Amino acid sequence: MKFKIIKAALAGLVLTLSGFANSAIILSGDVASGSGVLTFTTDYSFNITSNETVRGIAFDEWGVTSDGNRAITSVSESVNALLNGVLSSLPDVIMADNTDGTFGDLTSADAYLFTIASGILVSVGDILTIQASSFNLAAISNWNSNVDGQFDGDLFLIDNVGTRLSENGVAVPEPSTLAVLALGLIGLGARRFKK
Repeated sequence: MKFKIIKAALAGLVLTLSGFANSAIILSGDVASGSGVLTFTTDYSFNITSNETVRGIAFDEWGVTSDGNRAITSVSESVNALLNGVLSSLPDVIMADNTDGTFGDLTSADAYLFTIASGILVSVGDILTIQASSFNLAAISNWNSNVDGQFDGDLFLIDNVGTRLSENGVAVPEPSTLAVLALGLIGLGARRFKK
């Protein structure tokens, strides 16, 4: 009996963790030809550590190395976010494949999304969640080929001079994953009381 409960609990844990394993940030298509698409497959949550205005999202060392030439492409959609549960957005966004050197807390190998309009005013302790979405990137010829495929590194929020404003982003599990875990625990509880 105890073995079955342990086995069921382990299965629930595996299903829960698989929701995190499927979360990713992916750049697909060819940015040079205008078919590049940046996709956040799940929401990412950030704990704010500074009182400032969020102007962008940094992808730590996605470029691996700088190609010595920062390429900037426009992004077709605004980045939607929830600030402490209230809908907000970063409009007029660009994406850069790397910096030309050190820029605040950004290094030359960091790619980033950045709004050229107003940002989101945040305070220490706020939670900013970037919502899952896809963004079409405009064509640009000199894109760093290292900034492609799945991004598995750290990401953090930045202000207008590249200063870090948050802890590293954390993938938010899908509601369906949490529902599977909850149903499994309810089933275990019901089974225990049935006997």
